[in-house]
Amino acid sequence: MRQFSPICTLPETGPAFISAPNVRSTFDIVWTCITVLILCSWSVLHLTVPEQYTPKTRRQRFNLQAARLGLKVKWMLITLIGPEFIFGSAAAAWYLARRNTPDLQQVAEEDSVPWSRAHTSFADIGGFVLRFHNDDGLVAPGTPNFTRGSGNSYGMEFEDILATQDDQKLRDKRKKIRAKLEARARRYGTSPWRPHKTHEMHSAEALKLAASRSWREVDESLLLLEGDMWILTACQLYKARISGIIPTLPHVTQEDLDDKNKGDVLVKSLAVAQVSWMVFQVIVRATLSRPSSPLEIMAMAFAVSTFLFYLLSMDRPQNINTPFYIHAQRPASADEMAMFAVDASNGDRLRVQNNDTPYSTRESRSGLILSTPQMVFLITMALGSLVFGGLHLFGWNSPFPTDMEKWLWRASSLVTMLAPITTLGIVAMIPRPGVMGLGELASDGVVYTGLLALAIARLFITVEAFRSLYYLPPENYVNTWAANIPHFG
Repeated sequence: MRQFSPICTLPETGPAFISAPNVRSTFDIVWTCITVLILCSWSVLHLTVPEQYTPKTRRQRFNLQAARLGLKVKWMLITLIGPEFIFGSAAAAWYLARRNTPDLQQVAEEDSVPWSRAHTSFADIGGFVLRFHNDDGLVAPGTPNFTRGSGNSYGMEFEDILATQDDQKLRDKRKKIRAKLEARARRYGTSPWRPHKTHEMHSAEALKLAASRSWREVDESLLLLEGDMWILTACQLYKARISGIIPTLPHVTQEDLDDKNKGDVLVKSLAVAQVSWMVFQVIVRATLSRPSSPLEIMAMAFAVSTFLFYLLSMDRPQNINTPFYIHAQRPASADEMAMFAVDASNGDRLRVQNNDTPYSTRESRSGLILSTPQMVFLITMALGSLVFGGLHLFGWNSPFPTDMEKWLWRASSLVTMLAPITTLGIVAMIPRPGVMGLGELASDGVVYTGLLALAIARLFITVEAFRSLYYLPPENYVNTWAANIPHFG
C-alpha cells in the first residue's frame, strides 16, 4: 500500500494567519465521516422510559446500568444499519401526537390542567404510569363477589381460582411471563410491578371479549394488564380518563416536562453543526469539480436523514429516566381490560413495566389489515429509503477501484432507494387471504426477498465506502475552502 506524507513549508517568524493546507489526509476523511455517523446515530435516539428497578446490591446496580447502556448501543447500531426505520418510527410518533393531542386538550380544559403536544409525546414514550391499589377494597364493575386473601408478591394464591376460569394456554403463558419477571427482578433489583387481584380475575372474561372484537391474538397483551401498573400511550390515557379509571388527567406543567427532559442540547448542536458542514463540503466539492469519496457520500446521506428526523422530533422528550405516577380511583373492568388489550394489538402499543418484551403482540396472519400509525410508519420508512438511497446516487461517478465496483455501487444505491417502496407496492397488490394461504406465502416471500436484497445492498455500500479509501485518486485529497469552517475531523 502506498503511503504519502505531504510536507508544507513553514511561515516566516511573526504575526500571521495560517490557512488550512490545500491537501487532506485519509484520516481526515475517515474521522470526519465517523464523527458524523456517531453523532447522527446517537443524537436521534428517543427511547422509551426505562424499566424501573431498585437495585439492592452493587452487582444489580451494575447490571441495570449495563442493560440500559446496551439498549442505547443496540438502537445506535440499528440506526446505522437502517436509518429509515428510525425515521419511520419518528413519523409514526409525530402522527400519533398530532392525532391525539386535540382530544386530550379538550379533556384537559375540563380538568383545568395544562396539555400540549409535548405532553402527548411524553405519554407515548411511557412517561405516565397508572397505578392501581391492591387490597384497597375498591371494586371494578363486574367483579365476582368472594373473599380476597393476602398473598405473595406475584399473586400465586389465586392459582385455584384462576385455574377454574382460564384455559391451559393462558395459564402457561401467565407462568412464563411471571417467571421472566422474577428472573429480571433477581438480576436488576426490586420491581414495583405486582399482579392485581381484580385484574387477574377479569382476565379470562376479558380475553373472550377481546377475541370477539379483534382478529389479532391479544392474550399476551391481556396478561400484561394483570398487574397493578399500566404504562399507557396518550390514546389509552385518554380512554382511561373518559372511562373513569382516573378522575382527571395529570397536572404536569411544561416546566415539569423540561425538568424530566434530559436531551443533550450540546450534543444535538454539535451534531447539527457537523452534519451541516458535511453536506456543505460535499456541495462545495461538487461545484469545484472535485470528487468526494464514497464514505463522504454515505455520511452525507446520514446527515440529511438526521435533519429530517430532527424536524419530526422537535416536541419529543429525550433521555427520560423516571415517569410520573397517576393513581387510579378504581380497578379496570373486564370490558375495559379487553378494550386496552385490543388497542395494544391494533398498534397503540401498551407498555407494561418490568417485562423484557413489553410491546410484543403477535398479529393474526388472516389478512393484511394495518392501523393508521402502522401505515404511516411503513410509508414514511419507504420514503426515507428513497431519500437515503437516492443520496448515494451522488456517488454515481465517484472513483472506484474497478468498473465492477462502480456498477455495484450504482445498483446497490438503486436497491436501497427502491426496495422498500417496491416491496410494499407488490404486497399491497397480492390478494389476501389467498387460496390455501398462497396469498400469505407470496407476501412473505416478497417481504423476505426485499429485506434480503436491501441487506446485501446496504452491506456492500458500507464495505465499499471504506475499501475505496485505499484507491482514491489524487483529486480526492485536494482540500477546499470549506476546510476553514469549524468542524470535527
